[in-house]
Amino acid sequence: MLQDNRIEKLEAFEGHPKLVKLALQKNKINTTAFLKELPELTEVNLSENKVKTVAGFENLLKLEKLNLASNNIDQFDETFPMIETLESLNLSDNKISKLDEIAKLKELPKLATLLFSGNPIIDEMGNSYFIETLIHFPNLKNLNGFVIDQKILYKKLMHQKKLHEEAEAKRLAEEEAERKRQEEEENNA
Repeated sequence: MLQDNRIEKLEAFEGHPKLVKLALQKNKINTTAFLKELPELTEVNLSENKVKTVAGFENLLKLEKLNLASNNIDQFDETFPMIETLESLNLSDNKISKLDEIAKLKELPKLATLLFSGNPIIDEMGNSYFIETLIHFPNLKNLNGFVIDQKILYKKLMHQKKLHEEAEAKRLAEEEAERKRQEEEENNA
């Protein structure tokens, strides 16, 4: 454990290829590139650092849990690094403001827990972020601390869909009634 040590740089982390867990929270680290030298990692905690760019994950074929909370991440490259074994990702309290950035994570096949509360996207989207996120991640079990029961979620989504369809049908009926009223006025004039 190397947390809370004011570490700023870890340019080369050689000599520890068997390391399985790495706790570097509460430092001043601004890059994740050094992780590429640690292929056996299953758990990484880099929360409360200064990370802005997510890189160096291409060799982490066993990584299951990644905590990048409270950093300076506002976007990912074209895609988020493909980590097929990743089950839990914490991106809370960063600077992510677009759902498109969260959607880049949908290629993570085993992702079951996704945390990104405290990002500007939550304030901008309000409660709609929840449903919008679940559209991209139908297999999530936990979203921002809320345990997701797929059966209950399906029922709620179907109820919302029904309400939306009813509102749309009402709107169309009102438009049709207005169109007919205008036609009658024109015919009577």
